[in-house]
Amino acid sequence: MISAVLSIQQFVGSAPSICASPSMDLFAYGGNLSIAGQQLPVLVLLTAFASVVALLLPLLRWAALPKPIPGIPYNKLSANRILGDVPDMTKTGRVRFWMREQFAIHQSPIYQIFVHPFTKPWIMVADFREAQDVMMRRLDEFDKSTRTVDSFAGVLGSSFISMKSSNRLFKHNKDLLKDLMTSAYLNEVCASIRCRISNKA
Repeated sequence: MISAVLSIQQFVGSAPSICASPSMDLFAYGGNLSIAGQQLPVLVLLTAFASVVALLLPLLRWAALPKPIPGIPYNKLSANRILGDVPDMTKTGRVRFWMREQFAIHQSPIYQIFVHPFTKPWIMVADFREAQDVMMRRLDEFDKSTRTVDSFAGVLGSSFISMKSSNRLFKHNKDLLKDLMTSAYLNEVCASIRCRISNKA
C-alpha cells in the first residue's frame, strides 16, 4: 500500500522536525498516511480538514461583516456585505460627494458607513457645533484614528496630526505652542505680520 511516512526526529539542543516522504499516488483512493506510527486514511484526513474549513468559513464571514452601532442610521444592504459601503462608494467615482449625499438620504446630521472588514464603522457628522465640540473639547473620548496617525506618520512624524493625544510628545509639543494660539498673539502679532505681507504684495 502506497503511503507517506512522517517521522518526528529529536535532535539534541534543537526543536523536533517533521520529515515527509510523500509519493506521487499518496492521495489515490485507499491511500494511507502514517503519522507517529498510526495509519490514517487520507480520505478521512481530507474529510476532517474540509469539515473544519466548512465550520470556520461562516464564523470568518460573520467576523468580517460590519457591526453597526445601534441608534445611528446606516445602509441596510451594506451591513450584509463584507465590503460594506465600498461598492456603492466606488460606483460614483466621487467619494466625498457620495458621503455628502448620505446625509440627505438618511435625513440625519449623523450616519455611519462601513469601509473595511474587521473594523469599526466610520461615523460621519454634519453638525458644526457637535463636530467642533468633539475635536476641541472631548479629546479624551474621541481621539485621532489609527488610520489618520499611520497616514501622516511617515511624512509628519512629529506633527500634531500624526500623534494621538495620549502620546507623551503630543502634550509636550502642545505646551511649547500654547502661547502661539492665544487670542492676543493671533490678533496682535499674526494679524500685523499678515497685514505687512499684504501691503508688500
